[in-house]
Amino acid sequence: MGSAIAEAFQRRGLHVFATARSLSKLSHLTQLSRVTLLSLDVSSPTSVAAAVEAVESKTGGSLDFLVNNSGVGYFAPLLDSDVEKGKEMFRCQFLGCSEYDSSLCAAPDRRTGNCD
Repeated sequence: MGSAIAEAFQRRGLHVFATARSLSKLSHLTQLSRVTLLSLDVSSPTSVAAAVEAVESKTGGSLDFLVNNSGVGYFAPLLDSDVEKGKEMFRCQFLGCSEYDSSLCAAPDRRTGNCD
């Protein structure tokens, strides 16, 4: 789903920052113009900071759209589930995404002064 969104935005003339924990998953996007591939693990504060810095340095702090499609899957009956795997999933699905989104919106858009 994330790749399809990246390709659709790229076809409309937007510069796309496509991210994944493993860049090999994005190799099919390398031939597209206006696409920057970045390694990103939203559950790692160091990885989040590096991605935010890369986006801000390329855009001058201006970002028009943010589509967060990160996630991990873990399926098990509640009583059989591994609590640590559940915590890891929560860190990625909620905390990591929230931290990444907040970090990108920490500085207001330089053109409008807003981060909506």
